[in-house]
Amino acid sequence: MQINKQYTSPYSKYNTTFKGIPHAKVTMKNIKDATDIMIYELEKSDQDFMKDYIKKIDLEKLAPDAEEKIPQIIWKALIKSAIDLIGADNTKVYLALANRKPCGVISELSSFDTSLNEDTKYISFLATWPDKIGHNVKCAGKSLLQTIFNNAQKHCVNVTVNPCSSAPKGKRSCVKFYQDIGFKYVSPDNSIKMLIPKDQVFETTYNKFMPLFDYREFINSIHVNLEKIIEPENNKSGLKNFISRFSSKKHSD
Repeated sequence: MQINKQYTSPYSKYNTTFKGIPHAKVTMKNIKDATDIMIYELEKSDQDFMKDYIKKIDLEKLAPDAEEKIPQIIWKALIKSAIDLIGADNTKVYLALANRKPCGVISELSSFDTSLNEDTKYISFLATWPDKIGHNVKCAGKSLLQTIFNNAQKHCVNVTVNPCSSAPKGKRSCVKFYQDIGFKYVSPDNSIKMLIPKDQVFETTYNKFMPLFDYREFINSIHVNLEKIIEPENNKSGLKNFISRFSSKKHSD
């Protein structure tokens, strides 16, 4: 008898299947205990799924020992704000996965910056979070940033960001994170907007990202069913075991 391997998705309440477009695979270089990261581009039809998914992300549980961390309500708001922009005009949203778990999201707005009088790729929101309790995914934020830098390089435009002003000071400071990559304030009078000029985008990529990981961008990608890739939150056994149990039940019937 042939086993029926069909199963009811734990996310089947949505009218649309959660499908992402594979954008890049990120493989770490000589970084201890690092894992590969997959980056997917999301579309408007994916928004309901992601809004429900992020409700299940328990940041207090995932990062119990984090010091000087951004307040939970702000951390969650950054994630939600990026998800809210899925499908917005002139905006792209990318999701990072490690070990079959979402671990970061970034939103990019393509716009004309009147203060610079030039086109830019504006990082409207960037947030990362542990994929499991106490485990931060190494280079998750930088991998997502590389995606924006690649897009900027293709169009020969600047990269800009307004770091979260509510983030803590010290080693986990949002400002320090961007400064370490090479972002600088637009001017002494502008202590909000930070910039990587278009003629420094490749140099920044070469010096700050390439020593850490190989970033392989896909071409001509087609949608994949992320419902079958992502391990559901709050499901200890995971999606793989869920499928196995359901298939076994169908077989025994």
